[in-house]
Amino acid sequence: MTNFVCAECKKQFENCLYWFDSLYFEKFEKREIKPFCGPKCVKEWHERNNVKDWAPRKAPYPKGPEWQMITHLHPAMFQSKN
Repeated sequence: MTNFVCAECKKQFENCLYWFDSLYFEKFEKREIKPFCGPKCVKEWHERNNVKDWAPRKAPYPKGPEWQMITHLHPAMFQSKN
């Protein structure tokens, strides 16, 4: 059973150790979580989207349940929308 779809290569996988979180970038008004199957896809997605050029969000971070820090990505919490 697969729980996630990689935001870069679209591979289906079970355990998510790598993800993008829009909490840390100012350009996002809504929370976006993008799971990745591994570091290679993280790097490719970041390069393709020029993430290094995005302005970091300055503290204080947004408040509310949808903005809580995430330490473990569970498929019931967030699913890939790509």
